[in-house]
Amino acid sequence: MVLRIILLCLGLGAALLCSLPVARAEAPRVCLEDRDAALRQFEQFHELATRSLLRARSISLRPRPFDNLAADALRFVGGRERAALLVFAWDEKDLCLFLWAAPDHAIYVRLPSARDKLIRDARQLSELAQAPMAVAGRLPHKRGATAYDAAETPPGDVGVVTDDVSALLFPPELHDVLAKTDHLSIVPVGPIATIPLFMLKPLGDGQVAAERFSINILTLMEDIQEPEPAPLRAKTNVLIMGNPTTRDTEWDFPDLPGAEAEARFAHDLFGGMMLTRDKATVARFEELAPSADLIVLAAHGIADETSPLDKSFLALADERLSPRHIQSLEFDNRPLVVLSACQSGLGQALDAGVIGLARAFQLAGAANTVMSLWSVDDDATRFLMEHFYRLITDHAPAEALRLATLATRERFPNPGQWASFAVFGRP
Repeated sequence: MVLRIILLCLGLGAALLCSLPVARAEAPRVCLEDRDAALRQFEQFHELATRSLLRARSISLRPRPFDNLAADALRFVGGRERAALLVFAWDEKDLCLFLWAAPDHAIYVRLPSARDKLIRDARQLSELAQAPMAVAGRLPHKRGATAYDAAETPPGDVGVVTDDVSALLFPPELHDVLAKTDHLSIVPVGPIATIPLFMLKPLGDGQVAAERFSINILTLMEDIQEPEPAPLRAKTNVLIMGNPTTRDTEWDFPDLPGAEAEARFAHDLFGGMMLTRDKATVARFEELAPSADLIVLAAHGIADETSPLDKSFLALADERLSPRHIQSLEFDNRPLVVLSACQSGLGQALDAGVIGLARAFQLAGAANTVMSLWSVDDDATRFLMEHFYRLITDHAPAEALRLATLATRERFPNPGQWASFAVFGRP
């Protein structure tokens, strides 16, 4: 019965967007004449998609309704100079988006027959970007399997696919506003939250997004109604876990000396409680995380698309820490959570985004969660994260990550080493 309700809700969301008048054309089209109708459909689409996602997570919360999405969106961007909000939705065929920016910009674009292309290109881009990481010696692998010693290069040209995805997420109608934007918040749909956004080219001029603006991925549409997180310099209670000594019956997890060094680096900067190797247990996490202001987990992670709540996990010393377990906790201080772990941003893609570790931490009360989209290189990740930790006392997490990403790109030019991290949650 629950599945039937979920499918009905998703079908209604698609039907609502399909009800808009659309001229079927090959090129993107700015639909000014039906923008007010599109606003109402966006409100209903995201409410239905959020209900379906919460049901899929076995959560009975009701999403907050929007009395006036446009007013809420402009209020969201109006308090921050050179900020913009990009919201996506889709139906059975088309991809639709709204871009809001102060003082009163509201651009609606509908991309005919773009949904399937987005799904295909998003997966292909992630595969191409991370392919070189398959040869890294410190990646986890199933017990009994041969460790990776060569990478099978997936078909396709990473430059061409990057341009294709960039044109879908940042069509030309947005370029004038995006050129004046320093910070972009995105409400994703489907696989968008799994795309390495920093390596896209939002203005079609060759510059990657990391050179143009910082990015926050909102885990739900209603995040725009949340209060702003407190700056890190006001936070004092720190929990750091690094390189847990894992004992897993299914997976072999190689040692991560870079993760342990990263944990010690963060501890030197912020103090607090540091637990490494055998001491980095789920029981200690349960004890200390609810009162923390900053949580750093430098460990192995596994994403599972078929059963993301129970088979995705962070590998701690004594057992697996699953999204279902995480979302049952309550963080009291809206912490910044840093998951310096493989695949920690992945999961199962639905209409309202991805079910996985990112949303689990947000549901538990995290203000922002920093995580990766694929199995990351230990040395490049340590380099990136040490830059990030130096920056977050003076910059918002998304801007700190952008600057750290650019520094890492200079040292490790392969996108698989610098483009995988993203920030989830409200700026």
